[in-house]
Amino acid sequence: MRYFLMINALSAIFALLPFIMSEMLVNVYRINRITGVEIAVIDRVNTVIGLLCFSFSIITFVFMIKKRFLPSKKTNLFSSITWVPYYWLYISIFASQFPITNPADKANPASGVIIIAGLLLYPIILAGMNAIALLLKSHNSLS
Repeated sequence: MRYFLMINALSAIFALLPFIMSEMLVNVYRINRITGVEIAVIDRVNTVIGLLCFSFSIITFVFMIKKRFLPSKKTNLFSSITWVPYYWLYISIFASQFPITNPADKANPASGVIIIAGLLLYPIILAGMNAIALLLKSHNSLS
């Protein structure tokens, strides 16, 4: 039961990065309308925030994976897939709490393609982080 809860907690944390990135990408027009900041500035800020979040999350995820005590490598890789239900849960909760009431706030179709591409690459990134963490963990156990 303990491992089940650990995998689910880690998967819920893994789902936060694509959720934040996709919501920042989709809500550019809403941020523009509410704050009055130009879209070009919002895009630059989103890029900087995205890069900072991504680099911080890689370091944090590798540390979290390295320090947790899961019984096998299969459970480590299983957490690379189980983030998907949490991502959809976050999206549905956000969409129900903050519905688009102004038709001008709808995102352009290209942002959907970018989100889909990012979501398809994200499990590969998580599997790579799992591999790095397992290498570091085995390296530390040898020394």
